[in-house]
Amino acid sequence: MLLRAGAAHADDTVTSIEYWSPPQNGLNESGTKALLQPIVDGFRKETGITVNVEIIDWSSLLSKLAAAIASNTGPDAAGGGNTWNGLYSDTGGVVSWTPEMMDEIGGLSQFVPAFTQVMGYPGKDPVSIPTGGGTWQLVYNKKILADAGITSMPTTWDAFIADAKKATNPAAGIWGVGSDVANVSNMTTWLWVLLRQWGGNFFDDKTGKATINSDAAVQSVQFFLDWIGKDKIMSRQNAQYNASQAEQDFNNGKLAFLFTQGKAALTLPEDQYGAALLPLRETNPPKSQAVMSHIAGENVIILASSTKQRAAIQWVKYLLSTDVNVEKNFKNGSIPVTKEAAKSDKFTSAVDKIDIEIVEKYAQAQQINSDDGPLSQAYARAVGQLAGRVANGETITAAEIKDALDEVQSAALNREASQN
Repeated sequence: MLLRAGAAHADDTVTSIEYWSPPQNGLNESGTKALLQPIVDGFRKETGITVNVEIIDWSSLLSKLAAAIASNTGPDAAGGGNTWNGLYSDTGGVVSWTPEMMDEIGGLSQFVPAFTQVMGYPGKDPVSIPTGGGTWQLVYNKKILADAGITSMPTTWDAFIADAKKATNPAAGIWGVGSDVANVSNMTTWLWVLLRQWGGNFFDDKTGKATINSDAAVQSVQFFLDWIGKDKIMSRQNAQYNASQAEQDFNNGKLAFLFTQGKAALTLPEDQYGAALLPLRETNPPKSQAVMSHIAGENVIILASSTKQRAAIQWVKYLLSTDVNVEKNFKNGSIPVTKEAAKSDKFTSAVDKIDIEIVEKYAQAQQINSDDGPLSQAYARAVGQLAGRVANGETITAAEIKDALDEVQSAALNREASQN
């Protein structure tokens, strides 16, 4: 069935829809289902429709959605990354939201402006709807910094490296910074942030072709690898971290600094850590390089293969209702995407405040490109392999970094050629 634009409510005959959700708040499958259950119950009470939720880990969600779109199978709706809009649009397997449909869920004007940038190609109807947001931010252990004599947050990378060196004490198991280097889904965004600060990007803005082996890419990767190598502010073990081990180190009081998305993975008592803006390369860089995060978050899609699209619209509308958007994002450690929900006094923690400041001033939307997933993941894997070599005591040259990124670039261009 094709969606009838302007439909105001779900079909009376629809009693259930299928919904894929990524994990919430760093929880496992049962924990995520428990978090979502009150929302599912509220929706059923309001509409009579049961939402059957399946939890799919972030690491496999994109590939499963791509397979579902290609085979015209899968759920009626799904949550996912907002950087996947290129795949959604280019395959035609996801419903585009007409102005009439947008009006049904409250219209574009309800959103915090930044989140309207991550709904699809500019100038075209949206293909995904934001339901939760966030950014990368810098968190720090107050005691470790105090013991090291650090009294203010570093605002440039030079100052950050100097402070991280002061805080590093391997004999005590304390390091200046940590990172889940082998966690591909995590690193794709982190490496993009650094790449933007060095003036590069994954794709050329005009041609859409991959530019992953640029000088900016080589320089930003070298900077990151030096944390393990030359600077010695990050433990070599981080090269093997593939889940949330860096977050665990921070929660156990073993890291001075951590770059993370939101507070979902933080269990250290809130009075023991603070949050700050990310450092930049210089005090007043060009606006295009004053990037501290992508506009992060979870967006919901409706699959074109669904025969229950009107009911799925009602589900999206419910997720955007003020009370639900407040409660879901509060429990998930993320921030609301609607203006009304953002007024809630539940989002006043140090991390929440920094999240909001960064999304308003220093966050950029990643480029929309159907090859974003394959390219960014290959990029992160290549950097992870280089980091492993550094952790084993090798010195990696700029030429070796360039060679590794050339392979990523070549594969991306081959994929592009095969699709034309």
